[in-house]
Amino acid sequence: MTTPKPPIALTGARDATSGRWQPKESYTRAVAEAGGAPLALQSPDEVAQAAGVLLTGGGDVAPSRYGRPPHPGLGAVEEERDSLEIEVVSEALARGVPLLGVCRGTQVLVVACGGVLWQDVPSELPYTLGHGRGAGREGRSQRTMHRVLLRDGSLAAKAAGATELDVNSSHHQAAQMVGPRLIISGWAPDGIIEAVELAGAGFVLGVQWHPEDLLDCRQHARVFSALVEAA
Repeated sequence: MTTPKPPIALTGARDATSGRWQPKESYTRAVAEAGGAPLALQSPDEVAQAAGVLLTGGGDVAPSRYGRPPHPGLGAVEEERDSLEIEVVSEALARGVPLLGVCRGTQVLVVACGGVLWQDVPSELPYTLGHGRGAGREGRSQRTMHRVLLRDGSLAAKAAGATELDVNSSHHQAAQMVGPRLIISGWAPDGIIEAVELAGAGFVLGVQWHPEDLLDCRQHARVFSALVEAA
């Protein structure tokens, strides 16, 4: 008998034609190759039918969500998507549904758990190395690459199967403070937070880079496999 594939609910941007929330194909492929059944999530209520949740990359999170005024370097925000995804995080945590955040998804997880973001890393932290800007706007070959250090024994390190790895980087926002529920489990060499997780809560992980674009590397493919296995 064939074992059913666990349904993994993915968030995404609003499709201009259908009006539905639609994740990019790179994320659905990553979930499918990891053994999951990707589903485009349309409502927080659908978390109840999912075995796992993937918060995908995208635009900036509105600073009003974490009580800050807009910074001049703030990019485009989509309040409706913020509302949806923050509610999705709450539902997933309340139900114990495994959750993975990628890039913006990590920032949503941080905000939903009471944290604060750097709204524009290049201008607010000019000493940092280049992290890129505009997740999804560049091709893979154009994205910045840098090293990430993962805390030994952390969920992030177990998921990737390593405590150090080279990652692709395409963001200009990042976690500034993570709030009481999350712990920091990964950093770039310049101190930018690259991975967060919820201690003692099953599988709840956020990574700031884009493993969906590096599936030919075992360490990055393992991140999605870890979500599907937890589901």
